[in-house]
Amino acid sequence: GVAIGSVTGGTGTTPLVVTFSAGASPAAVQAVIRNLTFQTSLQGPATAEGVAQPVTSRSMSLSVTDGDGGSATRAFTLGVRAEND
Repeated sequence: GVAIGSVTGGTGTTPLVVTFSAGASPAAVQAVIRNLTFQTSLQGPATAEGVAQPVTSRSMSLSVTDGDGGSATRAFTLGVRAEND
């Protein structure tokens, strides 16, 4: 495949930054955004009895800046689905 950009961060508390090259088409950028995933090993906060509660949502934001100075930011909440390990 052809590289359409570069990636930094995305682990721990470091924000994920994807920098697209001039050759990245709108369809390619959209495909990258649609394929972002999230994974955590945290079980969530414990109750008074010490039982871990599942994490059911995460607040996220997506910022896009074009090469001409235009930008947009959207905040949203993602539902988190628990899976057995």
